[in-house]
Amino acid sequence: MTRGGSLGFIGHPKSSGRPGGLFVGVVVLNLGNVYISVCINHWNNSFYSALQAFDSSELLRQLGVFCVLVASLSRYLPTRFISTRCCRSAGAAG
Repeated sequence: MTRGGSLGFIGHPKSSGRPGGLFVGVVVLNLGNVYISVCINHWNNSFYSALQAFDSSELLRQLGVFCVLVASLSRYLPTRFISTRCCRSAGAAG
């Protein structure tokens, strides 16, 4: 039986950092995911309202907002993909 009992690697003697930091990191990432989802939903409402009203200036503005959303997501998604690949390869090596 490990030192941490049924908690797995939390009580492992070679573990670095505190388990609370991992929990806080997961909560922060989930809150960020919710925030991005809410932003995309607001954008969908504004974009399709402008499309329905045939408002070309608002439609172009919403396309600009979409470009900002895509640019912010393009910085987040590759790092998430890389960290997922590293975790898989580290798990396969052990």
